[in-house]
Amino acid sequence: NNQKYKENRNLTEYETWLRFNRVRNSIYRLRELELAQFGLTVEQSAILNILTRLGGSATAKTIEDLTMRQHNSISTLINRMIKMNLVAKKKNLDDKKFEILITKHGQELHKKAPVYCLEMLFPSLKIKDQEQLRKYLNTLLVKARDLGGISFIPPFLLKPIESRETGINKSQEHRKDQKLTEIELWMLINRTRNSIYRLRELELAQFGLTVEQSAILYLLITRGGSTTAKTIEHLTMRQHHSISTLINRMNKMNLVVKKKSPDKRFEILITKHGEDLLKKIPVYSLEMVFSSLKAKDREQLLSYLNILLERARDLLGLTFIPPFLVKQSLENSVA
Repeated sequence: NNQKYKENRNLTEYETWLRFNRVRNSIYRLRELELAQFGLTVEQSAILNILTRLGGSATAKTIEDLTMRQHNSISTLINRMIKMNLVAKKKNLDDKKFEILITKHGQELHKKAPVYCLEMLFPSLKIKDQEQLRKYLNTLLVKARDLGGISFIPPFLLKPIESRETGINKSQEHRKDQKLTEIELWMLINRTRNSIYRLRELELAQFGLTVEQSAILYLLITRGGSTTAKTIEHLTMRQHHSISTLINRMNKMNLVVKKKSPDKRFEILITKHGEDLLKKIPVYSLEMVFSSLKAKDREQLLSYLNILLERARDLLGLTFIPPFLVKQSLENSVA
């Protein structure tokens, strides 16, 4: 009975993690579509937002801590942004560290970039539920950072420090606050996901697996051992080309095989080696992170994630143009 309980508990924690990752990927795709109009990536927009909130400059280390991304990826990202004249590097004479400064062009582009998709997404949760979600995310983030041995960031660094303009009316001020809240909530979701992702990455590396490969093996097992690539895309909220590349790599590793079905579609099947490997993989990292929430809070978190996922998928419908892109198009034509 204890073993069965432990298996069910692990399953719940793993399902919560998969749903969390799926929600993040959904919102990421929304932001990707919206920011592409301005030649920005989601990561570039996040760095511009961080620099703006921290008074216009920060060290690369601070950016790494606030985004929960690896040093090499942040370094590559910043170098690309320097070439785009979004940021600049300046050596601090006191400690000889490099400061990353937002440029005038970066500031202007950051102001122009809308957050319509976030404005349409997060109101699917009531204000009190958004606040509760924020508490859950902060709890998970602190635990994940602690398990990853990552230094604590003082809360005051996470708060906006830019001064307000005088002469704006209350409705404008409320809208500015709300817009900031939506951006911060999205960034908190992304940061928490990245923190847990890094823990899971370390855990799976012992078995020569990536987080994405592990998720696909799990999906195949839960669907009877086989499914289509389209279903995997649908359940992971990842793009077709990335799933195609991932499956081909897993095929070479003898984790999955492709088989043509009678209706000429390719089925993806888990191999015996894939099954055996999946049985060996622990979920200690997920147990430790999600145990920071009580069972009832984990259930509540899952319900919030379900609401956001449903809304995000609605906005991402393939048969129509996402409304936030229509809104931007209309505003551009009026201008």
